[in-house]
Amino acid sequence: MVDHEKQFRDVFVGLSRSMNDFRILHLSNLYSKVTFDGFFDHEHGSQDGINPYILGDKGYPLLPWFMIPHK
Repeated sequence: MVDHEKQFRDVFVGLSRSMNDFRILHLSNLYSKVTFDGFFDHEHGSQDGINPYILGDKGYPLLPWFMIPHK
């Protein structure tokens, strides 16, 4: 994952390519950080009432913090 300044914020590698995108996301440290540790609440919390989001492609599910293209 990279931020708006093209700086790497999270990297997760080493799983089989045969897994779908959501399964890989679900197994990642990022998913745990956001879901269970309040990643966006503390380190990357809202600024001026605007909540942060992660942008992904259609292989991912729509989540409160993860946006995908409109289907």
